[in-house]
Amino acid sequence: MAVALALAAGACAQSTEAPTPVPIPLAPATVVDNFSGTLKVFGSNYHQFNVPQNGQVGITLTSDSYAPLTDPDTGNPVPNPRADPIPALTILVGTPAATTIGLQCSAIAFNGAAQYVVVSPGTAPQLTGNALAGNYCISVSDPNDQLLDPILYKVTVSHPAAAQ
Repeated sequence: MAVALALAAGACAQSTEAPTPVPIPLAPATVVDNFSGTLKVFGSNYHQFNVPQNGQVGITLTSDSYAPLTDPDTGNPVPNPRADPIPALTILVGTPAATTIGLQCSAIAFNGAAQYVVVSPGTAPQLTGNALAGNYCISVSDPNDQLLDPILYKVTVSHPAAAQ
């Protein structure tokens, strides 16, 4: 018994060699999901997407504009007269989480930091990375409660297509 224990203990000795990383194949982003919505003052909106296989993901806030107002006399929508710039918005990527107030986007953390950006619309992805296959979400919000009126926005999420 003592000999078996000594042999087992010897097999558990620490190695001074660095571990060998195992590469994970990543598919390119070939599918684009489009999301849009109206973001209210002090608001946050949730959108869910699926990454069907390990691969590259890119998230882009593509546009924002002031939402139409409602004419108090007719109830019809009228253009918003605001001409001031729209503050940058927060785009956060996470995983869907069921809470007591409904589905929320629980931030993905990397090296202890949540994965988000505070951005204005652009044409290039503002948040990029690699994702394992699974369900994800984005949250679009007013980062510092700076919106003065509701806005309309569009966001795209590029990710790999399902494996063939």
